[in-house]
Amino acid sequence: MRAGMRASAVGTLVAVGLCAGCGGSAPSTAAAHPATPTWTEVSAGLRPRLEPSSANPCQRGDLRCFDIVLAEVNRRARALVAACDHNAMFAVTYEETTAAIRAAARAGRFKNRPLLALFTAWFARMYFQAFDAWRAGRYAAVPESWQVAFRAADERTVTGIGDMLLGMNAHITHDLPYVVAEIMPGPSTSVNPDYAFVSQIITASSPSTLRDLGNHLDASVALGRIPLELGGAGTFGDLVAQWRTESWRNGVELRDAAPAQRAGAEQQISTTADVRAALIRAATAYLPLIESSAPRDAFCAAHR
Repeated sequence: MRAGMRASAVGTLVAVGLCAGCGGSAPSTAAAHPATPTWTEVSAGLRPRLEPSSANPCQRGDLRCFDIVLAEVNRRARALVAACDHNAMFAVTYEETTAAIRAAARAGRFKNRPLLALFTAWFARMYFQAFDAWRAGRYAAVPESWQVAFRAADERTVTGIGDMLLGMNAHITHDLPYVVAEIMPGPSTSVNPDYAFVSQIITASSPSTLRDLGNHLDASVALGRIPLELGGAGTFGDLVAQWRTESWRNGVELRDAAPAQRAGAEQQISTTADVRAALIRAATAYLPLIESSAPRDAFCAAHR
């Protein structure tokens, strides 16, 4: 796993306060470089629209928003990896994807970086809320596709690639259309260029992500084998790109739906995610009495 990625994100947050109380220059330094807020502070009251004058870095689309989101993903992923929790498969995948997007944003590679910053925060918020609701036992607040993913991880019933794909399906197939509908302005239906570029980033970074997961959490993941039921001939990156394209279409349909049509659009999104979750779970489940997660768990304990 890329410890350097985590260190750079956390270092960004820590460095802001290093000069607090360092003498007479401290007040002007603090004024020029205000302390970076935490994810908890940023997410409270976050709204799905850019507000350039907002004090909230993510609300106004500030570059620091990527740092804040990545730091929160890091925090959560570290705890899951330390416990060899099977939810770590998706968390680390999300961590490395977010780090790659952050690097591209810092390099100025997006056409509308402020909008993408807000998009990234709003998208992450859906994952965090689903996970926290599940862990708190508020199951009614958790979409079915996320319930399948979290239950499989908690019960250790599917392979590492299964845990990763279940999380990706819930977040992309179910959550992403809502983010597209709420953040991306109309009336254009063409795929937003920054949205398309993120798909390219995921495709390009997926081999190293699979290697990292295979080196630290589950050796079988490094093979990157996609179940035949999901189009096993393609790569992991190809599959994610396909799901993201589908989610863009579903998001635009949801955004443009008349009030009477919205329930139908939402049902289509949920049904697609739920059916896909069932396919992934069936295709990646350990065979009863023959297989178990024991070798994977031992590997994680030795390599995390």
